[in-house]
Amino acid sequence: LHVSDVPRPPSKQTIQHTGNRQRQANNDMPKGRETTLIIGATGSLGVPLVTELRRRGHHLRLIGRSWESFVTAGYAGDNDVDLVVCADVTSRDAFPDEWFHDVSCVICVARPRSLKKGDSASYHEMIDNISDAVCVNGVPRLLIHGIPYLDGNQFGESPTMSILKNAESSARHRFEGCDTSSTLTISRMCELSEILHIIESVEMIGFFPCASGCNPLLHPVSARDFATAIADFAEDEACTMSELL
Repeated sequence: LHVSDVPRPPSKQTIQHTGNRQRQANNDMPKGRETTLIIGATGSLGVPLVTELRRRGHHLRLIGRSWESFVTAGYAGDNDVDLVVCADVTSRDAFPDEWFHDVSCVICVARPRSLKKGDSASYHEMIDNISDAVCVNGVPRLLIHGIPYLDGNQFGESPTMSILKNAESSARHRFEGCDTSSTLTISRMCELSEILHIIESVEMIGFFPCASGCNPLLHPVSARDFATAIADFAEDEACTMSELL
């Protein structure tokens, strides 16, 4: 696996940095599809998810934008996960096939971080690139975490919701033309830290009555419950539903 140039301890034949050791090329990769790949592992959604999957004994490959983000999230000394730096998610070449050959499930819990910094465009391109990589390499399942929204909401859509809906639509289009048996699932759960995405503009005031009981999708769940639900999905190989509620 290729790792972008970032400050890290020197090594030979490095395929990814994994804390205090380096996996050697082609020597100790898991056989078959035994790896869960997580994108967004260093964020508020990813860290509890990684903790839960590690507790259950999953072999994980975590993709982050920088080595510093792995250090901040506390993964730097973890010998049992593969840490892969992908600085430019907008390039299809940034997701080489080697990252996906042993993967049984890809989970994307990354979010558009800042609309002002152009992350809306990079998020859409990232989802397109991940979807293409999953389909090309025949990864059985991809889960993209979205947020609940109302179709045809008379109060309009917030910027984040528009970004996510457009990216989801593009991903579904890609899977419709997928030559493999790969399946796409969109998570519709709302974790507590995401509530501001739902009410991020005054025009979204229409969501308040939904959150009070009219729409159960908008009842936020704790980080632990969110991580448990996503981990349950990862473990259930037969789960190929289009939406995870």
